[in-house]
Amino acid sequence: MVVADVTLLEFKRPPSFEYRSGQWIRLACEPLGGGEYHSLTLTSAPHEDTLSVHVRAVGPWTANLRKVFDPELLNDTAYPKASLQSHNLYFTVIVVIVIWKL
Repeated sequence: MVVADVTLLEFKRPPSFEYRSGQWIRLACEPLGGGEYHSLTLTSAPHEDTLSVHVRAVGPWTANLRKVFDPELLNDTAYPKASLQSHNLYFTVIVVIVIWKL
């Protein structure tokens, strides 16, 4: 269960992306300034085909991230692009699922 102030972002794992449990990534969201990266811990397991992060809305960037991916505000438009960085590798990813609130 995801609590009310936590947003789960899940996206397809890039083919060449390998990681270990507990590894963190740096995530940027184009609508929030594509060059502003924030460090987040991956919450998915290394054997899964998707990557996930749970983001608690505790500051301006995380609160705005939550608004950007709010399904009620997207009005059937595509999810915004995000970029992730890990070990000096950069990937553009498309969010495939967002759990906003339960």
